[in-house]
Amino acid sequence: MLDGNHYGLPERQAAQFKNWQVHHNFIDTCGNKAVELAECNGGLIADNYIINCEDGPQVIFGSRNVSICNNQVFFLRTGINISEGSHHITVSGNTVEPVPRKETKRWATCLFFRTEPQPLVTTVSHVTVTGNIFRNQTTEDKSTVRFETRPESHGCTYEAITLTGNVMDGNVQFYDRRTPAMTKIQGIVFSENVCEGQVLTVPASEMASSHITVRGNIFRHSGNQLLKASGWIWSDNTHTAGTLTLDAAANGNVVRNNVTTSAIRDQGVKTRLSGNEILSNDP
Repeated sequence: MLDGNHYGLPERQAAQFKNWQVHHNFIDTCGNKAVELAECNGGLIADNYIINCEDGPQVIFGSRNVSICNNQVFFLRTGINISEGSHHITVSGNTVEPVPRKETKRWATCLFFRTEPQPLVTTVSHVTVTGNIFRNQTTEDKSTVRFETRPESHGCTYEAITLTGNVMDGNVQFYDRRTPAMTKIQGIVFSENVCEGQVLTVPASEMASSHITVRGNIFRHSGNQLLKASGWIWSDNTHTAGTLTLDAAANGNVVRNNVTTSAIRDQGVKTRLSGNEILSNDP
């Protein structure tokens, strides 16, 4: 088994490609990834119009210092992929949406954090995601953001990821549906986004997550947001058509200064509630 420094080995980093750029292209009906930067230090994927692709732009195999910006991506399986050891990546100003066709995969997602089928312990980290429109009203699960560690992997940590100022027209999955026991997410900031769907979580017994801050978002989903995870901070959010429910499995969460349309429902353990307000739709 190779450890998490595999892509950070000096000889491997010295051999990385430098400053590759793919910009101002029209890309139609491509197989696999529309654009892939692998083992790349410094790169740009910008201002491309990508349609009918199986998968959109990707950074992979320890790529770093890459910007993916101002692309329009219409995909069948995945939109933007941040994969296998990549770090210090910026994703900004993109519009990403499934192609509305019958070939669109059930688990299609706009932004995908994932690993490859490699027997490694890896980290995907230091990713800034800002000012994007991720829209998925096409597929059954309506996923806009998703995490997945492949079963061939020996584990992956997703950390130091900031998602701010985006429109999430669909659901945000803060869990790994495939191999949750091999996945850990930590140090995530999810702030000042407009969320039309649900933020989906799982109990700590199913997947490890810690130091997750959900702050200052507008939740427009008609119904309640359900928090099953433990040790999260849920603060300064506005729920325009519902409230927050803490599941019985939720433990030690901090819930403060939120505005909801009905009282927060706390079924969890050791929840710290403070400063929350109820605002009627007809004040």
